[in-house]
Amino acid sequence: MLRIAMPIFGLMLVIVTILTVVERRTPVPPSLIVYQVMVKGVWRPYVMAADGSNQQPLEDYFDIDLPSGEFSELQWSPDRLWLLANYFDGIREDVYRIRLRDGFMDQLTDNSFNIYPKWSPDGRSIIYSDLSSAANNGVQRTRTDGHSTTILIPPNMNALEPAPSPDGRWIAFVSVRSGNGGLYRVNRDGLAIEQLFTEEAFGSVSYNNYVAIAWSPDSTLIALSRFESLYILNA
Repeated sequence: MLRIAMPIFGLMLVIVTILTVVERRTPVPPSLIVYQVMVKGVWRPYVMAADGSNQQPLEDYFDIDLPSGEFSELQWSPDRLWLLANYFDGIREDVYRIRLRDGFMDQLTDNSFNIYPKWSPDGRSIIYSDLSSAANNGVQRTRTDGHSTTILIPPNMNALEPAPSPDGRWIAFVSVRSGNGGLYRVNRDGLAIEQLFTEEAFGSVSYNNYVAIAWSPDSTLIALSRFESLYILNA
């Protein structure tokens, strides 16, 4: 009897272990939305269902612990196993990816002020604005492990809000260059920069004049918002 029981117990242990690993690696449900909420003067990550119900701290939903700093620019990874975020500890702001199964925070940049991070459509790299220079700001790309960083858009473009197209061919961004700002696109290798929308068409852009960019799913249109105005143009 003991000889039979031991193999059965071992098999049950293996099954429980496999189920535990699968549960921890289960992607975020497609209907789960991540956003940020001001809590006691600090931006914290929250989640909710697509209908706005079940709003709660991300830490409670995933049963993880995160440091007490500020989180912003939140975005699920394409495989929905990680969360991309800017994290500000009160001194410096860098790009992190957070593993949702255990809360592990992987620091991807170390240049004091890197913001507006976005996943590439294939999930293999991350692009972001490098604002570590007081005078100029470019856009860089790094692998998801934080290595092999490449400059995609030169610092003299003063580029903000880089947004990769869903088909992976283009990166749209806003330039805040004085007298030559506007909406631009560049191919995924950082070549052939084109201006799509002039600064004069929608007013000046600055760090205090917020602009957001979004692509259509088929990568043919770009939506550009500026305060109360929304523009849609061909890409």
